[in-house]
Amino acid sequence: MEKLDKLEEINLPAIMLEHMHRVMTWKRAKHDIPYGYLLNYVFKHFEVPLGRGVPGTTKQMFTVVTLLECECVEGKANGRSQVADLLEQQASPKHDLTHLTKILNDKEVEIAQLKSKLHNVVSRGPGTNSVDEQVVQKLRDENEQLLKKNASLNEKVKALNNKIIQAHKATNERMSLLMCTLNPFPLRPKQVVSS
Repeated sequence: MEKLDKLEEINLPAIMLEHMHRVMTWKRAKHDIPYGYLLNYVFKHFEVPLGRGVPGTTKQMFTVVTLLECECVEGKANGRSQVADLLEQQASPKHDLTHLTKILNDKEVEIAQLKSKLHNVVSRGPGTNSVDEQVVQKLRDENEQLLKKNASLNEKVKALNNKIIQAHKATNERMSLLMCTLNPFPLRPKQVVSS
């Protein structure tokens, strides 16, 4: 009330959301907050259906489900937060990347072993017999095949990294939008920083 007396700016929507559970308790004869009756009259005037008031369990807490039910954001109220959904979406590419990285490391070890075998066979001298030449040729062929697989896996890892980066950017944009929705004082466009 002091701010109103001094004609200072206040954030009434934030105050109303913060104390909504106390305002909506119909059982009490007297409200704790001075704007309680006014808010009830506003709801009645706009024909907002009000159920029986339930005291809040946690002060200053409302979920995405509350925003969905109040039609502040679009979608169905399913009991899960958008943040949890976004984190779940990011986990899948990370799992794929981890799996491909493990395969890539295994193939690199296999290539190193084959190179070692090839070096041992070549160091014994140029093919003294046809068996050595066949072994050397076989090892070279295997080495070429593994190098091709390795290059293919490297491309897949790069593609997954790009996909993860894009997913992070999209997630950051969604989180920024969600935070702007919940922020009582919207940021000016030049203050928004994109990563």
